[in-house]
Amino acid sequence: MVTPEPERTYTHDPLLPGTIVPNEDWRFESSGEAKEFYYNYAGTTGFDVRITKTHKTVLEMSCNKQGHWEFYKPGEERVREKMSMRCECKAFVKVKLNQKKGYWFFERIRLEHTHPLHPSPALTQYLRTQKKGPCSHGDCRSDA
Repeated sequence: MVTPEPERTYTHDPLLPGTIVPNEDWRFESSGEAKEFYYNYAGTTGFDVRITKTHKTVLEMSCNKQGHWEFYKPGEERVREKMSMRCECKAFVKVKLNQKKGYWFFERIRLEHTHPLHPSPALTQYLRTQKKGPCSHGDCRSDA
């Protein structure tokens, strides 16, 4: 895996239709509808999504490569064969409920990534948020 260049940003294809790209003008009836919209955008653009904050009135979603992994045992050598996929990507959206009018909207949007995007269906089919089938988005719970 190639380390992304610092100071370089990557965004979606400029030819992507405006009906797919998030903006502050979009309105949704529920947070789930906004989440599905962003998942669709992520799959089309070529990145995976991590939900970073959920409250009754707020939902924050970020790129799966957000943050970085720190070794948590000071003084010991890091022994890990597989490198972390996190590269401090800053791309995220904040969806908020307008309680007076009863709709959800994108309050903050940052679409610039710090890593290359891979919009090919051959690659996006393996992203967690793009897998089809039961429990594909982690909404299912085991009753056993």
